[in-house]
Amino acid sequence: MNWKNLTLSGIFCFSFILMALYVAGSELLYYWKFRNATGENLTSLKKVRLRLLTCMILITVMVMIFTGVNFLKFSHPQGFLTYWGICSALVFFLFVFPLLDIRETTRLFMERKKTIIKDMEKSKNPYEVKKHYLN
Repeated sequence: MNWKNLTLSGIFCFSFILMALYVAGSELLYYWKFRNATGENLTSLKKVRLRLLTCMILITVMVMIFTGVNFLKFSHPQGFLTYWGICSALVFFLFVFPLLDIRETTRLFMERKKTIIKDMEKSKNPYEVKKHYLN
């Protein structure tokens, strides 16, 4: 085992794990702070779950890459293909889950936009000429 490669790949994987933990923590804190706000933000429990799942998958992929590169020696090609196939499938989900997050954010944005338009339609037009009280 080459300790220089172990150190560089370890630093790389460890930095991604720290980044994923930071994003997960900040997302939880943001949701916890604004969970009772009445439409003032574009967050929902579904978005928080998607982002936490994405962070967990990122951590899993980084641990798998670090372990697969530094410690695992495959005796059969099937084991090699299975291990890296699972890792590749998880990386695929790292691309899919943000697309679902974008869809959820778009849905929340459109919902908020409809609410604002309804509120504008309900309110009186400030440019409308008011009738005189004697008429």
